[in-house]
Amino acid sequence: MSASQDYSELVRRFYDAAIDDEAWAGAVGELKTQLNLTRVALGWFRSAPPPGELATQLLHSDCDLYFERLFAELGSANLFIPRMGLTRPGDLLSDRMLMRRDEFVRTTLFNEWFAPQDDHSAALINIESGSTAQAFLVAQRGGRQPQFTPRDEADMLVLTPALMHAFAIRRRLGTERLHGRGLAYERLGIGFAVTDANGRLLFCNSLAERYFSADQGLLLSRRRVITAQRTSLSHLIAAACAPSGFMPGGSVIVTHGEAATPTFAVSVSPVRDERSGVELPGPRGAMLLIQPLASRLPDAFESRVQALFGLTAKEASLATALSAGLSLGQAAEERFISLATARTQLASIFRKTGTAQQSQLVALLLRAVPVTP
Repeated sequence: MSASQDYSELVRRFYDAAIDDEAWAGAVGELKTQLNLTRVALGWFRSAPPPGELATQLLHSDCDLYFERLFAELGSANLFIPRMGLTRPGDLLSDRMLMRRDEFVRTTLFNEWFAPQDDHSAALINIESGSTAQAFLVAQRGGRQPQFTPRDEADMLVLTPALMHAFAIRRRLGTERLHGRGLAYERLGIGFAVTDANGRLLFCNSLAERYFSADQGLLLSRRRVITAQRTSLSHLIAAACAPSGFMPGGSVIVTHGEAATPTFAVSVSPVRDERSGVELPGPRGAMLLIQPLASRLPDAFESRVQALFGLTAKEASLATALSAGLSLGQAAEERFISLATARTQLASIFRKTGTAQQSQLVALLLRAVPVTP
């Protein structure tokens, strides 16, 4: 292998991966073959993470989930972390550059992260630097593969401009999709926002911005999305950002004031980092869809809900009242029925809509038949 080797096929695969998630595995496989690697990962690094948050995290990694987390949780014992903050886009950093080999094999990083995976060396390339984070590519070798040499590093640097360009294309496409999605939801009267796992706001459309400033129970505190039901929303956001296998989000009704008047229905679901167009410091972010319950329901809301979900007329009337922000007790009073009867009707509505909670039901109905802002 030499710096003059033809990498045209590998470059083509990474450009394919820039626009197609399904092509990522093929690009990584070709990279491993041509550079004689055992593992490849993308990662994020932040030189000044907020208190309690990790400085770095691997994603799209060949490592087991345990080792993905350990790479970040080693903290200062991860010798790459302090040096990554000094790199610029296009720079390469290998273990050979950190210290002598006899010193490296005695470090916590080597013995707790490299050795248990049967790996012995790694090289990291800074492929993008933003205002709050850097993206880097991690290439690893192990087993009987040779350690990285200056010649290997030169080969990797030949590929670096193409990798950076492909990653930039991926980011721009993500940004365009993000803004396009925000505008589409705005036309439906829906606020659209993206946060990280800690609820830090990364992007929102103008409607979401208006809802955050309306003082109706949905607020921004130090750029973090909070509600009176802070625990419920934070749990949903954390679940949406968790690795696969965890519950992917859900819905919550936001209330305001001592009377706990329902003001917004917020649905939370995952959004993946590399297509989001925002700087996410973890594998995924949370997408928030915000429906104002105080908005006027369309005139045909009740009939459309009835037709969509096969509800009876009385069930559709109750579902409409709940979607307008009434409590179950208030809806029962308005319809001159007992609370027990309302609960029976609600149970039937749950069964027909596939929901299990009133907040889930309202969020579903408002997505199916959007309100007028």
